[in-house]
Amino acid sequence: KLFYFDGPLPLGASRVRSASDPTILAWTGIAMPMLAAQLNRKTTHEVVGVPSVVRRFSAFLIDFFVVVAVLTPLVSLAPLTVEAFRTGTFVWAFERNYMVPSDWIIAISLFFVMLTLLMLYFALPIAKDRQTIGDYLMRLKVVPDQSAQVVDFGWRHAIRRAFLLCCIWPLLSLLVRRKDGTTWLDRRSNSRVHLIQYRM
Repeated sequence: KLFYFDGPLPLGASRVRSASDPTILAWTGIAMPMLAAQLNRKTTHEVVGVPSVVRRFSAFLIDFFVVVAVLTPLVSLAPLTVEAFRTGTFVWAFERNYMVPSDWIIAISLFFVMLTLLMLYFALPIAKDRQTIGDYLMRLKVVPDQSAQVVDFGWRHAIRRAFLLCCIWPLLSLLVRRKDGTTWLDRRSNSRVHLIQYRM
C-alpha cells in the first residue's frame, strides 16, 4: 500500500493508511537489478508486421504493473518515515481516522514521483534503442519515423513519447489509427511501432 485516503468519514475525517514490508522490500532489491538488465537487453530481430491496438495496450498494462509492483514497496517508505517523525515510532503499517496537514503534501509528492519514475521507465529503453518488459513480451519495437527525418532517438524524443503515453490515457492515444498502423501517439512523437520476430 502506497498512501491511501478513504472517506470522507463522519465529522469530516478521512481514513489515511500506508504500509510496506521488509520481505517485499527484499523482493524489490532483487527485482530492480533484474529489471535493469532486461531494459538493457539488445535483441536480434526482424520486422514482421504492424501490431494491433490490443497488443500495444497489453504491453502498456504489463509495463504499468511491473513498475507499480517493483517501485511501490520502496516509495511507500516515504509516508512511513514521515509518520515516524510525527509520532516518534516507526511501524511498517499505519492507519488513522484523521488527517494532518502533511498528508496532502505527501500524496501529491508521491503522485509526481511515481509519474516521473513511470516516464523514465518508458523513456530510457527508447533513448537506448532497447525495449520495455511489455514490449519484449508482446514483441514490439519502437523506432524513429524516418519519414519525419528522425534518424535516431535522443532523450528529448524519448521523454516526449513517454510523457504523452503516461499523461494521456493510453487507450485514447492509440485509438486514432491510420491505415499504415500509426497512431496519434506515434505521429506526435515522430515514431513507429513494429511487430517483430526474435532471431535465435
